[in-house]
Amino acid sequence: MGCIGYSYCLERIAALKQKTDIERVQALCPDGVDATRFLRSHSGLGSEATHVKDTIEFVASLPANDRIRVVQETYESALIMAEGYNHELLKSEAEMIEELQQAVGEVLPYLHSSSPSHEERGARPTA
Repeated sequence: MGCIGYSYCLERIAALKQKTDIERVQALCPDGVDATRFLRSHSGLGSEATHVKDTIEFVASLPANDRIRVVQETYESALIMAEGYNHELLKSEAEMIEELQQAVGEVLPYLHSSSPSHEERGARPTA
């Protein structure tokens, strides 16, 4: 049941990705590089909306105890993902781009955004 809850959580979040989100990621890529195929297919633009519908129909057919476990696992998965997302919000755009550059091993174009800088958001809390 945990796997079903986890996958539902991921598919539901993926289905909420908008075309503009995917376009922002593509703007970071060099010309001729299509690194957003996965994002497009795992978004509301691709098959995720159908996956979510199919999962809902499957879970609805389960006995009540199993449905409760799926909901609990979905909730736990969402908490774990939110914790990671909140950590990412503490980073500046420059810090995130630096991490991406290190991961791909090359310099990416820096796109200025209207989001507040790390300094404007305040210092990162210590753990």
